[in-house]
Amino acid sequence: MDLMIVEQHLESYKQHIAMHSREYEEDLAERKRRCDYYQGWTRERILHMTETDLFQYISKLWAILIWGNKRYLLDKMIQDNSFDCLRRSIAELQWGQEPVPVRWDCFKDKIKGFGPAMMSELLCYVYPSECMIWNRRSSLGLSHLGVKSLPAYNYQLTGRKYAELSQEAQKISLVMKDAGLQDATLLTVDCLILFRPPISWSARMGRSWFKEV
Repeated sequence: MDLMIVEQHLESYKQHIAMHSREYEEDLAERKRRCDYYQGWTRERILHMTETDLFQYISKLWAILIWGNKRYLLDKMIQDNSFDCLRRSIAELQWGQEPVPVRWDCFKDKIKGFGPAMMSELLCYVYPSECMIWNRRSSLGLSHLGVKSLPAYNYQLTGRKYAELSQEAQKISLVMKDAGLQDATLLTVDCLILFRPPISWSARMGRSWFKEV
């Protein structure tokens, strides 16, 4: 990670916040609501989910916004993995006793149709100080910020690699806090990573930071 680039990017981000403070506050509030919702699904609640519960739990994720028929996606997951296996595996991913990298690899090896973007989003909601959101756009953003050795394909994102990337995001959160943004969890670091400042590289990004919800 290139700290000089991060600081320059952060300065543009803070200027943008100042000009769009209302949207910024609304975005923070929405992200907090998402954390509250997913943290409210304890291990026991997940294990006793109905299919309707699971549909609501999955369909709220940003990672599947592009899916027009979310019901089809869930039905395919249940067909490929079984409903009970999905519940148990999600409960273990979210609340298991093993370190996150171990839980990540176990889930990834066992469950079909549930990619890193969905996995990381769930983890970020439950552990916003430790786990980042990972997807193609965050990869582009981290690359711009000077983070090296980013995985090009999903299969390269092992639990160990995900933990390393989350540590990079934690470093960014410290820079944000030093700059006065005390709400800098890894869920709000996601805003900075995805932010498109008014310079040429921003054209490569697919969304603005406060339009994600």
